[in-house]
Amino acid sequence: MAARKRLRSVAAVAVLGLAGVLAVTGFGTQRSPTRGDARALPAARAGVTAAASGWDKAVTLRGQTVPPSAISCSSPGNCTADGPGGKGYVVSQVRGKWGSPEVIPGTARTRHPSASPGDIVCFSGGCVVVGSYTDTAGHSQAFIVSQAHGTWGKLIWVPGLARLDLGHNASLGQLWCPSAGNCTAAGSYTDAKGAGHPFVVAEVHGSWGSAVQVPLPTGLPGQLGGTTAGLGPISCPAPGDCSATGSYTVNGGDQLYVISLADGTWGSAIPLPESAAQNTGLEAFVNAISCPSPGNCAAGGYYWTSTQFQDAFVANEVNGTWQDAIIVPGTSDNSDAWISSISCPSANNCGAGGIDDYENTERPFGSVFVVNEVRGVWQNALPIPGTNALNIGDDASVSAISCTNAWNCGLGGYYTPGNAEPYPYWEAFVVSEVHGTWSTAIEVQGTGTENTAINASTTVISCVAPSLSCAAGGYFDNNNTGYHAFVVSKP
Repeated sequence: MAARKRLRSVAAVAVLGLAGVLAVTGFGTQRSPTRGDARALPAARAGVTAAASGWDKAVTLRGQTVPPSAISCSSPGNCTADGPGGKGYVVSQVRGKWGSPEVIPGTARTRHPSASPGDIVCFSGGCVVVGSYTDTAGHSQAFIVSQAHGTWGKLIWVPGLARLDLGHNASLGQLWCPSAGNCTAAGSYTDAKGAGHPFVVAEVHGSWGSAVQVPLPTGLPGQLGGTTAGLGPISCPAPGDCSATGSYTVNGGDQLYVISLADGTWGSAIPLPESAAQNTGLEAFVNAISCPSPGNCAAGGYYWTSTQFQDAFVANEVNGTWQDAIIVPGTSDNSDAWISSISCPSANNCGAGGIDDYENTERPFGSVFVVNEVRGVWQNALPIPGTNALNIGDDASVSAISCTNAWNCGLGGYYTPGNAEPYPYWEAFVVSEVHGTWSTAIEVQGTGTENTAINASTTVISCVAPSLSCAAGGYFDNNNTGYHAFVVSKP
Protein backbone atom coordinates (compact mmCIF):
# COMPACT_ATOMS: atom_id res chain seq x y z
CA MET A 1 0.00 0.00 0.00
CA ALA A 2 1.37 3.35 -0.96
CA ALA A 3 2.01 5.89 1.77
CA ARG A 4 0.23 9.22 1.43
CA LYS A 5 2.56 12.00 0.35
CA ARG A 6 2.62 15.62 1.42
CA LEU A 7 2.15 17.52 -1.83
CA ARG A 8 4.56 20.42 -2.04
CA SER A 9 2.36 23.03 -3.63
CA VAL A 10 -0.62 21.87 -5.58
CA ALA A 11 -2.93 21.42 -2.58
CA ALA A 12 -2.20 24.76 -0.97
CA VAL A 13 -5.20 26.73 -2.24
CA ALA A 14 -7.95 27.13 0.37
CA VAL A 15 -10.43 29.80 1.30
CA LEU A 16 -7.64 32.21 2.16
CA GLY A 17 -5.41 31.01 -0.64
CA LEU A 18 -6.88 32.79 -3.64
CA ALA A 19 -4.32 35.56 -3.38
CA GLY A 20 -1.53 33.05 -3.63
CA VAL A 21 -2.77 30.78 -6.38
CA LEU A 22 -0.03 31.93 -8.71
CA ALA A 23 2.64 32.23 -6.07
CA VAL A 24 5.48 29.79 -5.51
CA THR A 25 4.49 27.74 -2.48
CA GLY A 26 7.46 26.88 -0.33
CA PHE A 27 9.84 29.22 -2.17
CA GLY A 28 12.88 29.80 -0.02
CA THR A 29 11.60 27.75 2.91
CA GLN A 30 14.02 24.86 2.68
CA ARG A 31 17.75 24.99 3.20
CA SER A 32 19.83 24.61 0.07
CA PRO A 33 22.77 22.24 -0.34
CA THR A 34 26.18 23.47 0.62
CA ARG A 35 28.67 24.65 -1.98
CA GLY A 36 30.24 21.23 -1.79
CA ASP A 37 26.90 19.61 -2.65
CA ALA A 38 26.48 21.94 -5.61
CA ARG A 39 29.84 21.02 -7.10
CA ALA A 40 29.09 17.31 -6.79
CA LEU A 41 26.61 17.33 -9.66
CA PRO A 42 25.97 14.18 -11.67
CA ALA A 43 27.68 14.08 -15.02
CA ALA A 44 24.33 14.00 -16.80
CA ARG A 45 23.77 17.66 -15.95
CA ALA A 46 26.46 18.70 -18.41
CA GLY A 47 25.11 19.52 -21.85
CA VAL A 48 21.49 19.74 -20.72
CA THR A 49 21.07 23.02 -22.58
CA ALA A 50 22.79 21.90 -25.77
CA ALA A 51 19.55 22.02 -27.74
CA ALA A 52 17.85 25.38 -27.26
CA SER A 53 14.46 24.27 -28.63
CA GLY A 54 13.72 27.88 -29.57
CA TRP A 55 14.02 29.33 -26.06
CA ASP A 56 16.31 32.32 -25.48
CA LYS A 57 18.76 32.70 -22.61
CA ALA A 58 17.18 33.76 -19.32
CA VAL A 59 17.37 37.40 -18.25
CA THR A 60 18.09 37.90 -14.55
CA LEU A 61 15.94 40.62 -12.98
CA ARG A 62 18.37 42.90 -11.21
CA GLY A 63 17.61 43.41 -7.54
CA GLN A 64 14.65 41.00 -7.46
CA THR A 65 14.96 37.99 -5.18
CA VAL A 66 11.39 36.68 -5.56
CA PRO A 67 10.11 35.20 -8.84
CA PRO A 68 7.24 36.75 -10.80
CA SER A 69 3.77 36.06 -9.45
CA ALA A 70 2.32 36.21 -12.94
CA ILE A 71 3.19 37.02 -16.52
CA SER A 72 1.03 38.08 -19.47
CA CYS A 73 1.80 38.60 -23.16
CA SER A 74 -0.38 40.76 -25.37
CA SER A 75 1.47 39.81 -28.56
CA PRO A 76 4.73 38.05 -29.49
CA GLY A 77 7.66 39.83 -27.83
CA ASN A 78 5.42 42.14 -25.78
CA CYS A 79 4.91 40.84 -22.26
CA THR A 80 4.80 42.10 -18.66
CA ALA A 81 5.51 40.25 -15.41
CA ASP A 82 4.85 41.29 -11.83
CA GLY A 83 6.18 40.07 -8.53
CA PRO A 84 6.33 40.70 -4.78
CA GLY A 85 9.34 41.75 -2.75
CA GLY A 86 10.07 45.20 -1.35
CA LYS A 87 7.47 47.50 -2.87
CA GLY A 88 6.57 44.93 -5.52
CA TYR A 89 7.73 45.16 -9.12
CA VAL A 90 6.67 45.03 -12.75
CA VAL A 91 9.00 44.36 -15.67
CA SER A 92 8.08 44.63 -19.35
CA GLN A 93 9.31 43.17 -22.60
CA VAL A 94 8.85 45.46 -25.61
CA ARG A 95 9.53 44.15 -29.11
CA GLY A 96 11.48 41.25 -27.68
CA LYS A 97 13.68 43.20 -25.24
CA TRP A 98 13.22 43.06 -21.48
CA GLY A 99 13.52 46.33 -19.56
CA SER A 100 14.44 46.91 -15.91
CA PRO A 101 12.05 46.15 -13.05
CA GLU A 102 10.15 49.14 -11.66
CA VAL A 103 8.20 49.66 -8.45
CA ILE A 104 4.45 49.03 -8.62
CA PRO A 105 2.99 52.54 -9.02
CA GLY A 106 1.43 53.93 -5.86
CA THR A 107 2.95 51.39 -3.48
CA ALA A 108 5.97 53.62 -2.81
CA ARG A 109 3.75 55.63 -0.47
CA THR A 110 2.92 52.66 1.73
CA ARG A 111 4.48 52.41 5.17
CA HIS A 112 5.85 48.90 4.97
CA PRO A 113 7.81 47.29 2.10
CA SER A 114 5.31 44.48 1.54
CA ALA A 115 3.47 45.08 -1.71
CA SER A 116 2.50 41.77 -3.31
CA PRO A 117 1.10 41.88 -6.84
CA GLY A 118 -0.88 38.75 -7.44
CA ASP A 119 -1.89 38.62 -11.09
CA ILE A 120 -1.58 40.57 -14.33
CA VAL A 121 -3.41 40.64 -17.66
CA CYS A 122 -2.12 42.58 -20.66
CA PHE A 123 -3.83 43.44 -23.91
CA SER A 124 -3.08 45.76 -26.79
CA GLY A 125 -2.46 49.17 -25.26
CA GLY A 126 -2.23 48.30 -21.59
CA CYS A 127 -2.24 45.99 -18.56
CA VAL A 128 -4.11 45.52 -15.29
CA VAL A 129 -2.40 44.38 -12.07
CA VAL A 130 -4.10 43.25 -8.86
CA GLY A 131 -2.59 42.34 -5.50
CA SER A 132 -2.19 43.60 -1.95
CA TYR A 133 -0.06 46.03 0.01
CA THR A 134 0.24 47.34 3.56
CA ASP A 135 -1.27 50.78 4.12
CA THR A 136 -0.13 53.49 6.56
CA ALA A 137 -2.24 51.90 9.34
CA GLY A 138 -0.51 48.55 8.90
CA HIS A 139 -3.54 46.91 7.26
CA SER A 140 -3.39 44.66 4.21
CA GLN A 141 -5.34 46.25 1.37
CA ALA A 142 -6.38 44.78 -1.96
CA PHE A 143 -5.42 47.00 -4.89
CA ILE A 144 -6.00 47.42 -8.61
CA VAL A 145 -3.78 49.46 -10.91
CA SER A 146 -3.93 49.86 -14.69
CA GLN A 147 -1.48 50.82 -17.40
CA ALA A 148 -2.51 52.51 -20.64
CA HIS A 149 -0.07 53.14 -23.50
CA GLY A 150 2.96 52.75 -21.24
CA THR A 151 1.73 54.98 -18.41
CA TRP A 152 0.57 53.58 -15.08
CA GLY A 153 -2.49 55.10 -13.46
CA LYS A 154 -3.27 55.59 -9.79
CA LEU A 155 -3.56 52.62 -7.48
CA ILE A 156 -7.18 52.13 -6.34
CA TRP A 157 -8.90 50.16 -3.59
CA VAL A 158 -11.59 47.61 -4.37
CA PRO A 159 -14.98 49.36 -4.25
CA GLY A 160 -17.23 48.09 -1.47
CA LEU A 161 -14.58 45.93 0.16
CA ALA A 162 -14.19 48.14 3.25
CA ARG A 163 -17.67 47.17 4.50
CA LEU A 164 -16.72 43.47 4.26
CA ASP A 165 -13.06 43.52 5.30
CA LEU A 166 -13.57 44.27 8.98
CA GLY A 167 -10.53 42.15 9.82
CA HIS A 168 -8.32 44.43 7.70
CA ASN A 169 -6.63 41.63 5.79
CA ALA A 170 -7.62 41.66 2.13
CA SER A 171 -5.86 40.72 -1.09
CA LEU A 172 -6.46 39.98 -4.75
CA GLY A 173 -4.77 37.03 -6.39
CA GLN A 174 -6.45 36.21 -9.71
CA LEU A 175 -7.49 38.30 -12.70
CA TRP A 176 -9.23 37.69 -16.02
CA CYS A 177 -9.81 40.31 -18.74
CA PRO A 178 -11.47 39.16 -21.97
CA SER A 179 -11.06 42.71 -23.28
CA ALA A 180 -9.80 46.09 -22.13
CA GLY A 181 -12.11 47.57 -19.51
CA ASN A 182 -13.90 44.27 -18.86
CA CYS A 183 -12.26 42.24 -16.09
CA THR A 184 -12.97 40.10 -13.05
CA ALA A 185 -10.65 39.74 -10.07
CA ALA A 186 -10.86 37.26 -7.20
CA GLY A 187 -9.36 37.44 -3.73
CA SER A 188 -10.07 37.11 -0.03
CA TYR A 189 -10.79 39.22 3.04
CA THR A 190 -11.29 38.63 6.75
CA ASP A 191 -14.34 39.50 8.83
CA ALA A 192 -14.38 41.03 12.30
CA LYS A 193 -13.69 37.60 13.87
CA GLY A 194 -10.71 36.97 11.62
CA ALA A 195 -12.46 34.37 9.47
CA GLY A 196 -11.53 34.37 5.81
CA HIS A 197 -13.97 34.79 2.93
CA PRO A 198 -13.46 34.73 -0.85
CA PHE A 199 -14.83 37.50 -3.06
CA VAL A 200 -14.94 38.64 -6.67
CA VAL A 201 -15.15 42.11 -8.19
CA ALA A 202 -15.95 42.93 -11.81
CA GLU A 203 -15.11 45.78 -14.16
CA VAL A 204 -17.58 46.54 -16.98
CA HIS A 205 -16.82 49.11 -19.68
CA GLY A 206 -13.99 50.55 -17.60
CA SER A 207 -15.87 50.91 -14.30
CA TRP A 208 -15.23 48.63 -11.32
CA GLY A 209 -18.29 47.47 -9.39
CA SER A 210 -18.46 46.49 -5.72
CA ALA A 211 -16.89 43.41 -4.14
CA VAL A 212 -19.24 40.43 -3.90
CA GLN A 213 -18.66 37.55 -1.49
CA VAL A 214 -18.45 34.06 -2.98
CA PRO A 215 -20.97 31.87 -1.11
CA LEU A 216 -19.48 28.83 0.57
CA PRO A 217 -22.03 26.02 0.36
CA THR A 218 -23.74 24.10 3.13
CA GLY A 219 -26.08 21.15 2.91
CA LEU A 220 -24.16 19.23 0.26
CA PRO A 221 -24.67 15.44 0.27
CA GLY A 222 -22.99 14.00 3.36
CA GLN A 223 -21.59 17.38 4.46
CA LEU A 224 -21.03 17.41 8.21
CA GLY A 225 -23.16 19.93 10.04
CA GLY A 226 -21.33 23.01 11.24
CA THR A 227 -18.53 22.68 8.70
CA THR A 228 -17.68 25.29 6.08
CA ALA A 229 -16.69 24.27 2.59
CA GLY A 230 -13.35 25.48 1.28
CA LEU A 231 -13.00 27.27 -2.03
CA GLY A 232 -10.38 26.03 -4.46
CA PRO A 233 -9.47 27.40 -7.88
CA ILE A 234 -11.86 29.76 -9.66
CA SER A 235 -11.98 31.03 -13.24
CA CYS A 236 -14.01 33.98 -14.54
CA PRO A 237 -14.06 34.25 -18.34
CA ALA A 238 -16.39 37.29 -18.39
CA PRO A 239 -17.66 39.88 -15.89
CA GLY A 240 -20.54 38.29 -13.99
CA ASP A 241 -19.62 34.75 -15.03
CA CYS A 242 -17.35 32.44 -13.01
CA SER A 243 -16.95 28.76 -12.25
CA ALA A 244 -15.36 27.61 -9.01
CA THR A 245 -14.45 24.36 -7.33
CA GLY A 246 -13.77 23.36 -3.76
CA SER A 247 -13.97 20.64 -1.15
CA TYR A 248 -16.32 19.99 1.74
CA THR A 249 -16.10 17.82 4.82
CA VAL A 250 -17.85 14.46 5.09
CA ASN A 251 -17.51 11.76 7.70
CA GLY A 252 -13.92 10.52 7.44
CA GLY A 253 -12.64 12.95 4.85
CA ASP A 254 -13.76 15.28 2.09
CA GLN A 255 -15.49 15.43 -1.29
CA LEU A 256 -15.53 17.91 -4.17
CA TYR A 257 -18.15 20.41 -5.30
CA VAL A 258 -18.59 22.97 -8.09
CA ILE A 259 -20.47 26.28 -8.13
CA SER A 260 -21.07 28.85 -10.86
CA LEU A 261 -21.79 32.54 -11.21
CA ALA A 262 -23.97 33.25 -14.25
CA ASP A 263 -25.08 36.74 -15.28
CA GLY A 264 -24.09 38.04 -11.86
CA THR A 265 -26.00 35.47 -9.79
CA TRP A 266 -24.43 32.56 -7.91
CA GLY A 267 -26.18 29.25 -8.41
CA SER A 268 -26.37 26.33 -6.02
CA ALA A 269 -23.32 24.21 -5.37
CA ILE A 270 -23.42 20.58 -6.49
CA PRO A 271 -21.01 17.68 -5.97
CA LEU A 272 -18.58 17.33 -8.88
CA PRO A 273 -20.26 14.52 -10.87
CA GLU A 274 -18.75 11.05 -10.40
CA SER A 275 -16.00 12.36 -8.10
CA ALA A 276 -17.55 10.84 -4.96
CA ALA A 277 -17.71 7.41 -6.59
CA GLN A 278 -14.01 7.65 -7.49
CA ASN A 279 -12.83 9.36 -4.29
CA THR A 280 -13.28 6.30 -2.10
CA GLY A 281 -10.23 7.29 -0.06
CA LEU A 282 -12.09 10.49 0.93
CA GLU A 283 -9.30 12.90 0.05
CA ALA A 284 -9.50 15.02 -3.07
CA PHE A 285 -8.52 18.42 -4.40
CA VAL A 286 -8.93 20.46 -7.57
CA ASN A 287 -5.59 22.08 -8.32
CA ALA A 288 -6.46 24.00 -11.49
CA ILE A 289 -9.41 25.23 -13.52
CA SER A 290 -9.57 27.11 -16.82
CA CYS A 291 -12.73 28.57 -18.38
CA PRO A 292 -12.32 30.03 -21.87
CA SER A 293 -15.97 31.12 -22.06
CA PRO A 294 -18.97 31.27 -19.70
CA GLY A 295 -20.15 27.77 -18.81
CA ASN A 296 -17.24 26.02 -20.54
CA CYS A 297 -14.38 24.90 -18.32
CA ALA A 298 -11.93 22.15 -17.56
CA ALA A 299 -10.65 21.32 -14.09
CA GLY A 300 -8.08 18.87 -12.83
CA GLY A 301 -6.62 17.54 -9.62
CA TYR A 302 -6.54 14.28 -7.73
CA TYR A 303 -8.55 11.95 -5.53
CA TRP A 304 -7.67 8.93 -3.43
CA THR A 305 -8.78 5.36 -3.92
CA SER A 306 -9.74 2.99 -1.11
CA THR A 307 -6.32 1.33 -1.53
CA GLN A 308 -4.67 4.66 -0.72
CA PHE A 309 -3.42 5.49 -4.18
CA GLN A 310 -3.81 8.93 -5.69
CA ASP A 311 -5.37 9.21 -9.15
CA ALA A 312 -5.21 12.22 -11.48
CA PHE A 313 -8.55 13.37 -12.87
CA VAL A 314 -10.04 15.91 -15.25
CA ALA A 315 -13.61 17.15 -15.54
CA ASN A 316 -15.35 19.39 -18.06
CA GLU A 317 -18.16 21.90 -17.81
CA VAL A 318 -20.00 22.10 -21.14
CA ASN A 319 -22.58 24.83 -21.77
CA GLY A 320 -23.10 25.27 -18.03
CA THR A 321 -23.36 21.57 -17.12
CA TRP A 322 -20.53 19.70 -15.41
CA GLN A 323 -19.69 16.31 -16.91
CA ASP A 324 -18.39 13.28 -15.02
CA ALA A 325 -14.86 13.45 -13.65
CA ILE A 326 -12.58 10.91 -15.34
CA ILE A 327 -9.14 9.51 -14.60
CA VAL A 328 -6.59 11.11 -16.93
CA PRO A 329 -6.17 8.67 -19.84
CA GLY A 330 -2.74 7.08 -19.92
CA THR A 331 -1.86 7.73 -16.27
CA SER A 332 -1.04 4.75 -14.12
CA ASP A 333 -3.37 2.83 -11.85
CA ASN A 334 -2.14 2.19 -8.33
CA SER A 335 0.21 5.17 -8.42
CA ASP A 336 0.31 8.72 -7.07
CA ALA A 337 -0.66 11.09 -9.86
CA TRP A 338 -2.27 14.51 -10.11
CA ILE A 339 -2.98 17.39 -12.47
CA SER A 340 -1.14 20.53 -11.35
CA SER A 341 -1.84 23.06 -14.14
CA ILE A 342 -4.37 23.49 -16.94
CA SER A 343 -4.96 25.91 -19.81
CA CYS A 344 -7.98 26.04 -22.14
CA PRO A 345 -7.75 28.54 -25.01
CA SER A 346 -11.22 27.57 -26.27
CA ALA A 347 -14.14 25.39 -25.20
CA ASN A 348 -13.23 21.68 -25.18
CA ASN A 349 -9.65 22.36 -26.24
CA CYS A 350 -7.11 22.31 -23.43
CA GLY A 351 -3.65 21.35 -22.32
CA ALA A 352 -2.71 20.12 -18.84
CA GLY A 353 0.40 19.04 -17.00
CA GLY A 354 0.94 16.91 -13.96
CA ILE A 355 2.94 14.32 -12.09
CA ASP A 356 2.76 10.53 -12.18
CA ASP A 357 4.82 8.76 -9.54
CA TYR A 358 4.40 5.26 -10.88
CA GLU A 359 7.79 3.56 -10.94
CA ASN A 360 8.73 1.42 -13.89
CA THR A 361 11.23 1.52 -16.72
CA GLU A 362 9.05 3.72 -18.93
CA ARG A 363 7.86 6.21 -16.34
CA PRO A 364 10.21 6.54 -13.37
CA PHE A 365 9.15 7.83 -9.99
CA GLY A 366 8.49 11.57 -10.09
CA SER A 367 7.77 11.70 -13.84
CA VAL A 368 5.98 14.71 -15.31
CA PHE A 369 3.38 14.37 -18.07
CA VAL A 370 1.28 16.42 -20.47
CA VAL A 371 -2.18 15.71 -21.80
CA ASN A 372 -4.22 17.48 -24.49
CA GLU A 373 -7.98 17.74 -24.88
CA VAL A 374 -9.04 18.07 -28.51
CA ARG A 375 -12.66 18.81 -29.42
CA GLY A 376 -13.87 17.47 -26.09
CA VAL A 377 -11.80 14.29 -26.04
CA TRP A 378 -8.91 13.93 -23.61
CA GLN A 379 -5.98 12.24 -25.32
CA ASN A 380 -3.54 9.86 -23.60
CA ALA A 381 -1.08 11.47 -21.21
CA LEU A 382 2.52 11.49 -22.43
CA PRO A 383 5.75 11.83 -20.45
CA ILE A 384 7.29 15.22 -21.23
CA PRO A 385 10.10 14.46 -23.71
CA GLY A 386 13.55 14.71 -22.22
CA THR A 387 12.53 14.92 -18.58
CA ASN A 388 13.31 11.29 -17.79
CA ALA A 389 16.91 11.91 -18.84
CA LEU A 390 17.14 15.15 -16.87
CA ASN A 391 15.25 14.04 -13.77
CA ILE A 392 17.87 11.71 -12.30
CA GLY A 393 16.74 12.48 -8.75
CA ASP A 394 13.14 11.44 -9.52
CA ASP A 395 11.55 14.65 -8.26
CA ALA A 396 9.92 16.85 -10.90
CA SER A 397 6.88 19.06 -11.16
CA VAL A 398 4.85 21.07 -13.68
CA SER A 399 4.28 24.57 -12.31
CA ALA A 400 2.51 26.28 -15.21
CA ILE A 401 1.13 25.70 -18.70
CA SER A 402 -0.21 28.11 -21.32
CA CYS A 403 -1.85 27.08 -24.60
CA THR A 404 -2.86 29.11 -27.65
CA ASN A 405 -4.91 26.26 -29.12
CA ALA A 406 -5.35 22.53 -28.59
CA TRP A 407 -1.95 21.66 -30.10
CA ASN A 408 0.26 24.63 -29.18
CA CYS A 409 1.36 25.00 -25.57
CA GLY A 410 4.28 26.14 -23.45
CA LEU A 411 5.08 24.56 -20.09
CA GLY A 412 7.56 24.99 -17.24
CA GLY A 413 8.54 23.54 -13.90
CA TYR A 414 11.51 21.90 -12.22
CA TYR A 415 13.40 18.62 -12.18
CA THR A 416 16.06 17.08 -9.94
CA PRO A 417 19.48 16.39 -11.51
CA GLY A 418 20.61 14.25 -8.58
CA ASN A 419 19.65 13.01 -5.13
CA ALA A 420 20.20 15.50 -2.31
CA GLU A 421 17.42 14.65 0.13
CA PRO A 422 16.09 16.20 2.28
CA TYR A 423 17.08 19.51 0.66
CA PRO A 424 15.78 20.99 -2.60
CA TYR A 425 17.94 20.05 -5.54
CA TRP A 426 16.08 21.54 -8.44
CA GLU A 427 16.75 22.93 -11.89
CA ALA A 428 14.27 25.00 -13.91
CA PHE A 429 13.01 23.65 -17.23
CA VAL A 430 10.86 24.81 -20.13
CA VAL A 431 9.33 22.90 -23.02
CA SER A 432 6.94 23.69 -25.85
CA GLU A 433 4.44 21.97 -28.12
CA VAL A 434 4.05 23.26 -31.67
CA HIS A 435 1.45 21.79 -34.01
CA GLY A 436 1.02 18.78 -31.74
CA THR A 437 4.71 17.91 -31.37
CA TRP A 438 6.44 18.43 -28.05
CA SER A 439 10.07 19.53 -28.12
CA THR A 440 12.65 18.13 -25.73
CA ALA A 441 12.57 19.72 -22.28
CA ILE A 442 15.65 21.80 -21.49
CA GLU A 443 17.19 23.44 -18.50
CA VAL A 444 16.44 27.18 -18.71
CA GLN A 445 19.50 28.57 -20.43
CA GLY A 446 21.56 30.90 -18.26
CA THR A 447 20.31 29.55 -14.93
CA GLY A 448 22.38 26.37 -14.67
CA THR A 449 25.79 27.89 -13.98
CA GLU A 450 24.28 30.56 -11.70
CA ASN A 451 22.10 28.12 -9.77
CA THR A 452 24.98 26.95 -7.58
CA ALA A 453 22.69 26.17 -4.64
CA ILE A 454 20.68 23.92 -7.00
CA ASN A 455 17.26 25.37 -6.14
CA ALA A 456 15.46 26.70 -9.21
CA SER A 457 12.12 26.47 -10.96
CA THR A 458 10.08 27.98 -13.75
CA THR A 459 6.94 29.19 -12.00
CA VAL A 460 4.78 31.16 -14.51
CA ILE A 461 4.29 31.20 -18.28
CA SER A 462 2.24 33.02 -20.91
CA CYS A 463 1.97 32.10 -24.59
CA VAL A 464 0.31 33.87 -27.51
CA ALA A 465 -0.45 33.15 -31.16
CA PRO A 466 0.33 32.99 -34.00
CA SER A 467 1.66 29.50 -33.52
CA LEU A 468 3.46 29.82 -30.20
CA SER A 469 5.43 32.70 -28.68
CA CYS A 470 5.99 32.51 -24.93
CA ALA A 471 7.47 34.26 -21.93
CA ALA A 472 8.14 32.54 -18.61
CA GLY A 473 9.50 33.47 -15.22
CA GLY A 474 11.04 31.78 -12.24
CA TYR A 475 13.94 31.80 -9.82
CA PHE A 476 17.34 30.31 -9.08
CA ASP A 477 19.53 30.29 -5.99
CA ASN A 478 23.20 31.25 -5.93
CA ASN A 479 25.35 30.30 -2.92
CA ASN A 480 27.11 33.67 -2.95
CA THR A 481 24.32 36.08 -3.88
CA GLY A 482 21.11 34.25 -2.87
CA TYR A 483 17.85 34.05 -4.77
CA HIS A 484 17.32 35.77 -8.12
CA ALA A 485 14.24 36.14 -10.29
CA PHE A 486 14.47 35.52 -14.03
CA VAL A 487 12.41 35.82 -17.20
CA VAL A 488 12.93 33.85 -20.39
CA SER A 489 11.34 34.02 -23.83
CA LYS A 490 10.52 31.83 -26.79
CA PRO A 491 10.18 34.14 -29.82
